[in-house]
Amino acid sequence: MRAVLAFVAALLLASASLVYAQDETQNSPETGPNAIDFSSLHRQAFAHYQRGAYLTAFNLARLAADGGETKAKVLLARLWLEGIATGPDRQRALESLNEAALDDDPQALYLLGTETLRDLEERQTRSESDEKDIDLALDYFSRGSALGSEKARLQEANILLGSRRSPLSLRKAAKLLASMLHNPIAAYELGLLYLDGSGVATDIARGTALIQLAARQNLEIAQLHLGSLYFDGDLVARDEKMAIEWYRLAALQGHVLAQNQLARALASAGGENFDARSAAKWHLIARAQGMSDLWLDSFVAALPIAIIEDIKKEIHAYGY
Repeated sequence: MRAVLAFVAALLLASASLVYAQDETQNSPETGPNAIDFSSLHRQAFAHYQRGAYLTAFNLARLAADGGETKAKVLLARLWLEGIATGPDRQRALESLNEAALDDDPQALYLLGTETLRDLEERQTRSESDEKDIDLALDYFSRGSALGSEKARLQEANILLGSRRSPLSLRKAAKLLASMLHNPIAAYELGLLYLDGSGVATDIARGTALIQLAARQNLEIAQLHLGSLYFDGDLVARDEKMAIEWYRLAALQGHVLAQNQLARALASAGGENFDARSAAKWHLIARAQGMSDLWLDSFVAALPIAIIEDIKKEIHAYGY
């Protein structure tokens, strides 16, 4: 059987114009000309996956997975889930992920958690949700997190912040988020906890700094939130100019609510921060995407027709 497997591998590699060195010490108990480096096969498969050669990636990944390569089982599952090589096959994908999870693969555990949440969402649409699904997903993410998956850690924190919200879970979520502040979503969510005093002691300065950290990494929701903090002036000193700058950054990324809030800020700001034309422009852009605001409608209606027509021509060039 090993000889046949080696022959098939050679054909696949030749057809893809691949050359790989056999390593007698990795992933194969055999030595000699028939030894197969399944780890190398997986690396070749992943390289083809990244280049969009999905069928070749599938064939190589399947061969490596059959040889026991754990990471190849995960790649094979992704290809089945995405359906971009041989069509979708969720059942086989889950089977492959479960095999990889037995080897404590963090990516497999993350994907199993994600698929469990997807099942939960589908059942919720039919009013058939089961709390056990959340517990199962949390277990997958917790195990993946412990094995080093940052994606799994973030999902674990999100579950603890959401459906499993309690004083204990909030404290645990805060610790998880604090361990990955280079991730803008983690920094933003921890910042919210500090502002609210949930799971941590209330610290407005620390919370604002964390949200700003996330905003500087171009996280739209953090930029929007920071703009609101400065514009409202409830938790930090009111600063219209700073608010407008952060709103604008999120608006330029296409965040519709940020576009609306930027328009409102520009229309209601005082002194040099007031800009009726820009306010009208951002309102019309947001409205074209379904954002309703009667106050801004009235504001724009009071402007000269010539200015409105000029703005409409400008934003039309951008597809609005």
